[in-house]
Amino acid sequence: MSRHCFARFAVAPPPVTTGSTLQYLYDEDNRLACASTGQQAPSPSCNGGGLTEFVYDHAGARKIKKAANATIYPNQYYTDFGGGAGNQYKHIFIGSQRILTKQVKSNAPDQQHWFYHPDHLGSTSMVTNESAQLREHILYFPFGEVWVEENSGAIRQDFFFTAKELDPETKFYDFGARYLNPRFSKWMSADPADRISASAPIITLNPYQYGRHNPARFFDPTGAFEVDSNAFDAFQVAAQRARQAVRPVEGRPEGAITAHLETRGRGVPRPA
Repeated sequence: MSRHCFARFAVAPPPVTTGSTLQYLYDEDNRLACASTGQQAPSPSCNGGGLTEFVYDHAGARKIKKAANATIYPNQYYTDFGGGAGNQYKHIFIGSQRILTKQVKSNAPDQQHWFYHPDHLGSTSMVTNESAQLREHILYFPFGEVWVEENSGAIRQDFFFTAKELDPETKFYDFGARYLNPRFSKWMSADPADRISASAPIITLNPYQYGRHNPARFFDPTGAFEVDSNAFDAFQVAAQRARQAVRPVEGRPEGAITAHLETRGRGVPRPA
């Protein structure tokens, strides 16, 4: 990631601490470069203490989150929280739907399995372990802010609203193309796709809106387009979600983020 950060920044109240602010700085590709507590003097920068930094690959996918420890994301199937053995986790998918996370054990079978049980939007509603015991139960406000969370404290990574990771440092969801602030019910950066057309709904002209302000019906798999959950029954939605991706361009690897979209039927992206 380039180390050049623009002076454009957003300030919002922190989730718990009073009397201070959280400051967000973006790089030249409009990606969140870092978040810090308190004002940065003499000008905003990603140099200093108390920072959470984000590093992306050439396609825009987040690869490293630097906080107290560095969290590394080699790919969607593996997360390394740092700090030695026992802090690595594998993720098992059917298509693009995460169904299982398990802790990696050195020279031993993987242990501590967590199975995700989603709702119609793909949001995690319950999590069970390998013995079918309930380990977590989550309820949400409409735009993804957690209302009720009951858990055993054993789950390291939070995949909540529409199965996206919730960063505890910023309280944002990482959707890939951009971050969602569930408390403010909006994206933290503008829409990467060009939705301005004669046939586009007026609400899509707002580049910061999520789910056409109807999050119980529309969800956004990558941060670049909405999908109507009423377009298919529950089984078809799950099957279609496995094929949803922004089309790669010029040989970019799977997961590359681009603004080039095609649609078929009722706003569902055409499979690559």
